[in-house]
Amino acid sequence: PAGRLVVHYCGHFHSDFGLGTVKHLRRRQPWLKVGLVTTRSGARSPQRIDSELARAADYVWLVREQ
Repeated sequence: PAGRLVVHYCGHFHSDFGLGTVKHLRRRQPWLKVGLVTTRSGARSPQRIDSELARAADYVWLVREQ
């Protein structure tokens, strides 16, 4: 129904670049609004997102390794 939000969690292999699960969802229900979030851990700083990672999703969350 309209106005509902569904959040689906999966590994980035299944969603980055709109592939995998996202590709199948868009094929079955192309009218849905889909927003992609991907996460990466490591020593990267937010200013160091390379162009390939920037294309992987609508939002990139960088998580510092502990």
